[in-house]
Amino acid sequence: AREEILSRLEERLGEAQSRWEGHQEANRSGADELARRFEKLAGEAGPELGETQGFIEKAARELEPQMRTTLEETVGRARLRQPESPTGNWCA
Repeated sequence: AREEILSRLEERLGEAQSRWEGHQEANRSGADELARRFEKLAGEAGPELGETQGFIEKAARELEPQMRTTLEETVGRARLRQPESPTGNWCA
C-alpha cells in the first residue's frame, strides 16, 4: 500500500514537472518573440528618429534668425511706447 502511494506520488510529480517544463518553454518562446519584436521596432524607429532630429535641427537653424528679428522688433516697439519716468528708467 505504501509503495503504491509512493508510486502514485512519483507519477503525479512527474506529470507536474512535465507541465511546469511546458509552461517554462512557452514562456521562453513568448519572451523570445517579444525580444524579436522590440529589436525590429527599434531598428525601424532608429532611422525615423534620426530624420526627425535632422528636421528639427534644420527648422531651428532656419527659424532662429526670423525669431531674433521679430523679438528685436517687438522689444524696439515696446521701448518706443513706454513713457520714460522722471528718473530716466522706463520701468518706474
